[in-house]
Amino acid sequence: MEYRCVANGDAIEVFLSGHLVMEVNSQFRVINTEINGQDGESIVLDLTSVEFIDSAGLGLLLEIKANADKKGRAVSMRVSEGGQVATMLEVAHFGGVIAIIQ
Repeated sequence: MEYRCVANGDAIEVFLSGHLVMEVNSQFRVINTEINGQDGESIVLDLTSVEFIDSAGLGLLLEIKANADKKGRAVSMRVSEGGQVATMLEVAHFGGVIAIIQ
């Protein structure tokens, strides 16, 4: 998995690519630390370049959401239509936890 965080106005955009699985847990700790160190009212997780996500990957997204909630930040996701990631998020009803935007 690769990522980059970009400040965009009042939002912090996190661009993720590759596979979101348990093996990237340590990278997610780094992402959370980086996000927490930045100013911004909201976080946008851009998953359009993520090829695969499993239940552990969903848990990692929930960690970002939990940390954002502590700081009063809104979290949303940008997801490509179709494909494994969109299907997994739909099956898990994840849009009810983290808003999906275009």
